[in-house]
Amino acid sequence: MKTNYLVILSSLLLSSCAQFVPPTGGIKDEIPPKLLKTQPLNKTINFKGSTVSLEFDEVIDVSSLRQDLLVIPEQPGAYTVKQTSKGVKLVFDQPFKDSTTYTLNFRNGVKDINERNPAQNLKLVFSTGDKIDSLSVSGKIQDLWAKTEELDVTVGLYNLTDTIPILKRKPDYFTKTDSSGNYLFENIKNNKYRLIAINDKNQNLLFDQKNDKIGFLSDTLNLTENKKLETIEIYKSDLIKNKLKRSIPRENTFTVQMERNVKELNVLYNDPKDTITYNVKTNELTFFNHPVLKDTLFVKIRTVDSLLRVDEFQQKVYFTKPVASTSTRKRRPADLPIISSIKSGEAVTLPFEYVLRFETPIVRIDTQKIRLYNDTTIGPRPALSWIDKNNTQLKISVPGKAKEEVSLRIQSNAFENYRGDTSANYSQKNKILKKDDMGLIEGSTKIKDGTKIAQLIKNDTREIIREISFTNTFRFDNVVPDIYDIRIIIDVNKNGIWDTGDFINNIQPEKILLSKEPIKLKANFEIRDVLIE
Repeated sequence: MKTNYLVILSSLLLSSCAQFVPPTGGIKDEIPPKLLKTQPLNKTINFKGSTVSLEFDEVIDVSSLRQDLLVIPEQPGAYTVKQTSKGVKLVFDQPFKDSTTYTLNFRNGVKDINERNPAQNLKLVFSTGDKIDSLSVSGKIQDLWAKTEELDVTVGLYNLTDTIPILKRKPDYFTKTDSSGNYLFENIKNNKYRLIAINDKNQNLLFDQKNDKIGFLSDTLNLTENKKLETIEIYKSDLIKNKLKRSIPRENTFTVQMERNVKELNVLYNDPKDTITYNVKTNELTFFNHPVLKDTLFVKIRTVDSLLRVDEFQQKVYFTKPVASTSTRKRRPADLPIISSIKSGEAVTLPFEYVLRFETPIVRIDTQKIRLYNDTTIGPRPALSWIDKNNTQLKISVPGKAKEEVSLRIQSNAFENYRGDTSANYSQKNKILKKDDMGLIEGSTKIKDGTKIAQLIKNDTREIIREISFTNTFRFDNVVPDIYDIRIIIDVNKNGIWDTGDFINNIQPEKILLSKEPIKLKANFEIRDVLIE
């Protein structure tokens, strides 16, 4: 039974400003609130009121009701929540639509005051017409890439008789997925619909290409009977052109930030003599005042994103004037950081390459101060080459001569950037993996025809270790022992990348398959016949 002290507290709850403080001590309350009556009654027809009330067998907490309550279909205007002694009233400021069946799904919005036990399966259905619509639609939503069930995804049904484009209006009916990714529409009118699922981050029932994931049913849903649909997968489908977000001029740098990450970036100059150095990071381009720019420079920036879409921007580049200083002291050079593509201590296979990355262009390099050691023996001068024309990425080729480990040692002052900063002493060691230290993973997919892309992914970091194209069987050999996942992209158009979907043109994204369980690869071990479904 419920404890009597809850009744004593009921008078405090009549005030909208009351602070709900559950009593301490006693037997733990595990019984959820029980609904005693509603106004209107469930399944009422020809309802013309504007107030909905519910009464329970105990004092309740409705502080989260606004976040949890789903009014389906959406009701124009607003409503107020009024707490009563053992219940709640919802007062709507606009009349309900004529001849429409409404479902109020309270989800977890009504709880008891003591242990916050939510009322179970709390729904209220009524109609403003002379019948209750009775059709239902159910299904499941999951993430295309991770294959995980998605909680609180908005699933919408859009009436096709409306002339406003679907992505510019709110759904006629909507619901939310549960923790297992399941959704359920009930009391839906017989009609033709399009079904769309979005993760609706700003909760406005509209698809935001920049932030939301989307998934949709390709076919029109002709609802004449109850439907259980196939699983729909949601994914990012940002088809908006890349844009320049902002530019930041400083004395020595000019930074351009873009809306989207880029895979490739090129700067085109009207006159090749005007070139200056720059560096690129994901969605950011930084120009350096080197050589010193005497006037404003006009350039064209051409980007390629991960979907191979090309965008171009016109941009003027300039640097701010030096700030006047009363001091005559020269700037003191700083330590120049070195970032290696391979971490110290990381196991490697021969031959391989170190790529040293610098934040700023290097203008001087002393090759005599860069040495490789095979085990404990000093090797020949390493082969060095700049990857980019701005001298920010240096490749050091390591031949296959070491038995146990390779050491890279760089003496101080080996590198100097355009501002006079120099590098400090730097060293790292990397263990050499032999064939017996490594393993093999081989398998196929349930989809036998066509070109596919297999990705070997580290389970903990989600880093793509390798990527290969195949038709029948994929094979990763000489793999470092670790825990992996295998992702398969069904490359329908054979362009070597994953292609997103497009609701406007009713194009589904290319399919993604993922290994169901992590693959634990041990040294000198072969895992064959892996089936990715």
